[in-house]
Amino acid sequence: MTKHGTQREIDKAISHLMDWADTPEWEDMKDDIFDSHLMAAADLLEMDIADISDMLVQQDLAGMMFGLCFEDLASLHIPPDDRNLVEDFLKRRGWREGVRGRRYLRQLSLSVPSLYEVVDLAPGSHCDLIDLVRGGNPVRVYEQSGTRTMAQWDHIAARVLPGDGKRIFSGVILPFSSEASEVLQEILKDARRRIKRKFARRAKTECFDDIDASIDLEVLKNSASAFSQVWLTQVVGILQAQSPEIVTPEGDTFVFAETRLTYERSTEDNICSLLDKAKDWERESGDEFSWAWLPGGGDETKFPTSVHGFLSMTDDYLLLTASSMNRSEKGIAALVGLLGDLVTCLLYTSP
Repeated sequence: MTKHGTQREIDKAISHLMDWADTPEWEDMKDDIFDSHLMAAADLLEMDIADISDMLVQQDLAGMMFGLCFEDLASLHIPPDDRNLVEDFLKRRGWREGVRGRRYLRQLSLSVPSLYEVVDLAPGSHCDLIDLVRGGNPVRVYEQSGTRTMAQWDHIAARVLPGDGKRIFSGVILPFSSEASEVLQEILKDARRRIKRKFARRAKTECFDDIDASIDLEVLKNSASAFSQVWLTQVVGILQAQSPEIVTPEGDTFVFAETRLTYERSTEDNICSLLDKAKDWERESGDEFSWAWLPGGGDETKFPTSVHGFLSMTDDYLLLTASSMNRSEKGIAALVGLLGDLVTCLLYTSP
């Protein structure tokens, strides 16, 4: 199977797992976890959950928050029988998933979030991370899209999965300011002190290969809401302090504008080939049907590193997302000029 097909298999498995989380036996648990993540921040900020949710939607951050909560749900193991959403899904519906899809879901179910420092990176390829909670040597994580917005010494929260021989991010990557990182580390240190006392009692009757590693793992398993609390507090603070209007470097009002361009499935390979050869469109990952739009192939003199939009391919259409109306119009013209009769502009929206 090609890398292209591998990602499609993983995406399908994730979509099916999300559907499974909406079944009656898991829906209440899902709602409880989502509410707990928002409630922790709402209490600290003295805000209503609805107000925080509206703010996230307006800033196009709701998807990130959903991913954070859903990954917590997928990795939760409920006592006393260690019940888990992923294992329940795979046991009852796993037969319809491919090998790579099942492997990804199992890795997600065993994952924990952690706080990392970016010690080195190659934008568009990979980054080297130090785990600020568990320590150890730097680990290399392969990621194309996310590494373009990183800088050396950034602090990020994420789940790192083994992948197929190369470490990858599970999906959600949360940026943390140095101040927010310090707050989170203090919360985790306090949690570690409490859990360490419990392990000291357990060590009298149980044997641990590495008790410090076991303690750190237990801390991270139970601290997902702390990550969201600190991140949301940071985000709300930034949004409340910034000017009401955000503009692009060209001076246009910042707004997410979307365009759908329909195409025939039989032309999929031809479209991908044209996009891959075009200097203005850079594939986000060898495993994904998405491209970053870099006008001028990154050689512009005025805005040399500006990503003006993203293009993703679904089974039915191409979706162009740009950060201003002006960029959206230029992106449509660029795609029509490149792909010609292979695509038809279907819908143009701006929230």
